[in-house]
Amino acid sequence: MKKQKLNVNGVMVSVKDNDYISLTDIARHRDPDTPAFIVRNWLKNQNTLMFLETWETVHNENFNVEASRDFRLANGSGGFSPTPLKYIDQTNAIGLRSSAGRYGGTFAHSEVALHFCFWFDATFQVYLMKEFQRLKKAEFEQQQISQEWHISKITDYVDNARILLDSIPGQLPENVRVKSEEEE
Repeated sequence: MKKQKLNVNGVMVSVKDNDYISLTDIARHRDPDTPAFIVRNWLKNQNTLMFLETWETVHNENFNVEASRDFRLANGSGGFSPTPLKYIDQTNAIGLRSSAGRYGGTFAHSEVALHFCFWFDATFQVYLMKEFQRLKKAEFEQQQISQEWHISKITDYVDNARILLDSIPGQLPENVRVKSEEEE
């Protein structure tokens, strides 16, 4: 699935796989040099970890709740440095996606991304919700147009098949829907 971009008050935010929003792009809004640091700080927050645990429990049958609780307990220790990759690997989370490298970053399901925005900047959250809803509406409208086109093509094929079947000689007159010029 191709990436899309949302323009949220001048900040370009990537969206991929329809519902995953780039936390890295959002964090870059505040600190262009170290957005990963902001995402890690969010992941240190106990409320964040409770939210993620609840969200994953509702949406992910393969989520490892025990590992999530261990992650939350380890988070209180001074030497622990949480990363999205560690959290995903340990808990089998689906609400976050993270990859390293030049084109990497951390993406979150739209509901999780909104939680991040609330922690990060509540005003930005409102504008992100507005733009994301606009994107979803545009996708829905495009899908409707595509479905209408497919339905019209199917209808054309059905009509052509009926005409072809009606042209078979030797049918009972009441079964023929297309009348020849002689019969009209």
